Amino acid sequence: MILRTVTGDVDPGSMGITLPHEHVLCDSRVWLQEPKDATGRRFASAEPDMANLWWMRQFPNTNSAVLVLDDEELAVTELQAFAGAGGSTVVELTPRGLGRDVEALARIAGLTGLHIVAGTGYYVAASHPPSIKTSSVEQLAEHMVAELQVGIDATG
Repeated sequence: MILRTVTGDVDPGSMGITLPHEHVLCDSRVWLQEPKDATGRRFASAEPDMANLWWMRQFPNTNSAVLVLDDEELAVTELQAFAGAGGSTVVELTPRGLGRDVEALARIAGLTGLHIVAGTGYYVAASHPPSIKTSSVEQLAEHMVAELQVGIDATG
């Protein structure tokens, strides 16, 4: 048995302490909603900070900055804290339609020393690539099985 990671196959016995459902890098703007009032419009383009945290928590889908995790350097910093606390493995479940980036995940794994396992599959219809509409269930299953057995994109 093997554990397929974004940097190659490893012994499952090396998993150690594992975060089983993470989104290290993710673009969830499929959920972005138009603000309903002037206050919402003011906060819609604001960078999240302590002064507007209350708004971001109450209306997270009205601010695109809250819906996007794309800072590799920040991801490395946060995951180094996990590794420093004894963590070994991260299961990253961001699907293709929400910005899954296995090459970036491989870079992050290299910088943190963590095993990063990338998931396969699709999310809600708004995040599906156009090919979903023309693919059969069998084709979709074949694609997902290939990602699991061979690897995803440049990792295979």
